[in-house]
Amino acid sequence: MVQAESDISVAAPGWVRPLVLAAGLLNGFAFVAVNFWIYRARMLFIERNGEVYQKPPTISRAISDPQIGEPFSVWVTASGICLVAGVALLLAYHLWLGRLLVAPSRTIRVMIVTFPPLIISMQAASALGMHWLSSYRFPDFNAEHMTGSYMFFVAQAMVVVLFTAFNGAMLRDRGSLAQLAGQGLLSPLWVRIRYRFGLASLALVAVYLVLFLAKDVWGYPEWPALYIAYVTTEPMVITAFLVLLGLVHVEPLARRG
Repeated sequence: MVQAESDISVAAPGWVRPLVLAAGLLNGFAFVAVNFWIYRARMLFIERNGEVYQKPPTISRAISDPQIGEPFSVWVTASGICLVAGVALLLAYHLWLGRLLVAPSRTIRVMIVTFPPLIISMQAASALGMHWLSSYRFPDFNAEHMTGSYMFFVAQAMVVVLFTAFNGAMLRDRGSLAQLAGQGLLSPLWVRIRYRFGLASLALVAVYLVLFLAKDVWGYPEWPALYIAYVTTEPMVITAFLVLLGLVHVEPLARRG
């Protein structure tokens, strides 16, 4: 197997390894920056306003404080741009893998053609939402902020749906998966991990949606535990989105050759 991986590495175009590395750096930056700020913002808001604002803050409420919201906007907007570029590079890499397939299933052939433009469109919409929700903040731009929030969550969830569907299709197309695995380019184990984590992420999104709707029926005074679960699940969903993207990079970085 080590020899097979080495052979493929030599045969791969010269742009493949730098492309994968650049995608990892771009998405890695976004992973660190976004995760840092979505948890840091809430913590800072509690430290600065805990005595007068007892209700657990959402991320939206936390960044309404200009001293928190301004740096949050800079880092989150930059992260959105990096995610679009990083995902575009990953798509180029996977398109190259797709062209290597000898006899892919019909589902895989359709996905190779249709999924890349869909994914990059959704990632761009997600990045625009990240900019809007971080730049237009409460209390002066409520409508614009909520538009950005909805745009981000819906678009990024769609990226997860498409990516999870692709990994599921690869698991079912055993011939294509065996071909790429035999060439040392794709591990069935990591495909399965990404597929299952994608399903878990979508389940978490469903839980968050239920909590989002329920907190408007039973507010914080009526059911504090429900509201706390809602504000806790919100950053967890964002982290899950980023972890799933990060799992794409683990496999090529762990591979030798």
